[in-house]
Amino acid sequence: MSLTFDEFRKANLARCIRFRDGQGRLCHPNGVLDWPVANWFMALLGELGELANYMKKYDRGDFLWTHESQLYVERELGDVQTYLDLLAARLDVNLGRATLHKFNEVSDRVGADVKLVERAPFDMQELEDLLKWYADGAYNDQKQGLTSESEETTQSRERIKRYVLDHDAPIRP
Repeated sequence: MSLTFDEFRKANLARCIRFRDGQGRLCHPNGVLDWPVANWFMALLGELGELANYMKKYDRGDFLWTHESQLYVERELGDVQTYLDLLAARLDVNLGRATLHKFNEVSDRVGADVKLVERAPFDMQELEDLLKWYADGAYNDQKQGLTSESEETTQSRERIKRYVLDHDAPIRP
């Protein structure tokens, strides 16, 4: 499964304004601005605390690691991610961009050549134009009786591949 920071932020903010407390009241009808930053920090720390307490109990031998343990940790980390994103939204921070820049900064500092690359936004119309250019070239190649792609058609196919790889496309070649 692949989920982008942007997709998650959009869904998280949409749910935030619909979130109801145990008595059915809307908690954040105006979104993340309904709480001060400190409250989002407390919510995040609460989730981290739940996970830390669980791991403490595991480390001291209260239980063995099971499939249920794994599922519990996954759910708690999901809660942590959710509140981290809401805190970031409240602070007007793009987590994807912040993560990318900090990751690359640390890679430089520790001498690792592993870097994240920011992808350009995906534009379906631009891809459709490239596909039409390729299809026209392939049609002309066929019309001319060519048994393999012309250089121009090959170049257009390669441009499509590069576009999909270089952009945040919903498909991969």
